[in-house]
Amino acid sequence: MTEQIDFYILDNGNRQDKLYYACRITEKAYDQGFKVFIQCDDALISQKMDSLLWTFSRESFVPHRICEREELSWQEYPVQLGALQIDKPQHSEQHSGDGQSNARVADVVVNLADTPSDAIFAFSRIVDLVSGEQTDRLAGRERFRKYREKGHKPNTHKLGQK
Repeated sequence: MTEQIDFYILDNGNRQDKLYYACRITEKAYDQGFKVFIQCDDALISQKMDSLLWTFSRESFVPHRICEREELSWQEYPVQLGALQIDKPQHSEQHSGDGQSNARVADVVVNLADTPSDAIFAFSRIVDLVSGEQTDRLAGRERFRKYREKGHKPNTHKLGQK
């Protein structure tokens, strides 16, 4: 169940700037110990994000992988990205000492897709980014409406240039 949605708006940024900010947000979430899934529209965006996560900062390392199948495995890669249309959050079971099992899913979904699946709402936190480009703005407004229709009140943040 989604507890928080943060909507980041780049007033003057283009789609490349949006990907750069997605890397920064992902790095911050990773540094805080969160598991992150980056929802991309297609394989091309996944590949661009993969490359950027290696190069956007000389001082950081964000272990990640592109998911080509609908299988998220958090053991080695706390950050995963792909154009998967997730039907439901994939998880591994961990058992506590008392026999209880705790589902482990991504803590944060960084949405880069114009039209994400409804399964995105199963994750506890959604981060959505919108560039200053007109087509991206229109898609962002639709996503914002969808979040509100689902009963969420997204937090809106305006970002300056990098």
